[in-house]
Amino acid sequence: MIEAVFGILTAILCVMGVVGIIRWAALKIANSGADGKRVYAILLDGKDADIRLQMMIETLEWDNVLKDARAYAIDGGMSFEMAEYCRLIAERHRIEFVPLGEAPSVLELFK
Repeated sequence: MIEAVFGILTAILCVMGVVGIIRWAALKIANSGADGKRVYAILLDGKDADIRLQMMIETLEWDNVLKDARAYAIDGGMSFEMAEYCRLIAERHRIEFVPLGEAPSVLELFK
């Protein structure tokens, strides 16, 4: 019985490893012509700002192969409470939160 459990556990871990290798290889092949530096920016406004920020975090997790990727979450006029919440979420990840009014300085990076 214990051998069957270890066999199933081993099979699951092998599948997870293969999926990780395939994901890594696919991202490397897809970005072979680029220098590996990407910039992500998202304008956060409205009630669904936290959901959009979570979607950006998922994108960055998939793009983890590219270590030089930078991300910016730009406040587009959210309420104070939502802006604080999004700032806290961004601090826990690789995302720089740009408060309302500082967006023009960040837009200089994209030129």
